[in-house]
Parts: sequence; structure tokens; C-alpha cells
Amino acid sequence: MALVASHKYIGGGHSNAREVATAYYDFAEDGGAAGDFDLFTANEAIIIVDFYAIVLTACTSGGSAVVDVGIDGGDEDALLDNVAVGSLTANAVFDSPLVEGTPNTRNDKVYLAAAGVVQMTISTAALTAGKIKYVCEYVRAS
Repeated sequence: MALVASHKYIGGGHSNAREVATAYYDFAEDGGAAGDFDLFTANEAIIIVDFYAIVLTACTSGGSAVVDVGIDGGDEDALLDNVAVGSLTANAVFDSPLVEGTPNTRNDKVYLAAAGVVQMTISTAALTAGKIKYVCEYVRAS
């Protein structure tokens, strides 16, 4: 797995207030090979209370690339699930996925242990262009 150029360590603050961190996947800096890219690493246990992605530059692929974002070693698509390259158009915004049920609910709150990693996965095919801003809102778990 590789770190995106803008990888951030989050948590470890002295406040229980909601904090916001951003990281960017940028093909020009990070490449586009299929695989895992670390976006955030927790300095301490945190609760992710909101997560979304904003496509700044449209993503392209020579095939049918798919992007997931989740917890490395856990629910690897908890925060972004199976987004096809054709949907990654400029200015598109993606929120955390719905959890099927009655009623459907949004998977908004995700526990991330200390040293846990929020990871983007490119699968099926490589990306050949694109830039995505990831926004992670969180609070300390303790």
C-alpha cells in the first residue's frame, strides 16, 4: 500500500470538539495503479462522524476502474462503496453509502482504532487521470 502525497495523521488533539481533516488522491502525484492508497492514519482512537469525497478533476481509466474507501483490515468499503470511474466526473460529490435495511440508514459513524488507516482502493483497472478531495470529520473516541 502507498501513502497519497497529502496523507494526514488525525486525532491526538486535546479537544473533544469535532475536527475536520482533508486528504487528496491526485493521479499526477500518486499514480493510478490498482491497489491501496492510505488517506488518513489515526494517532489515537477516533469516531468518524462524517465522510465525503469531492471530485476536483474527472477520473479516467483505460478499463472499468472502481474506487472504494474504508478501513484497512476492516470494512474496506464503509465510507465509499464501489464507485465506478464513469461516475467520478468533475464536481461530483459522494457521501458514505446507505446500509440496506428497514429503513435504509447512512453508515455515518465509524470507529477507527489508534494506528487505524482510512484507505482508498482502486480495483478492476488502473486510473489514468483524476483528483479527488476526501473530507473526514471526526471526534476523539476517549
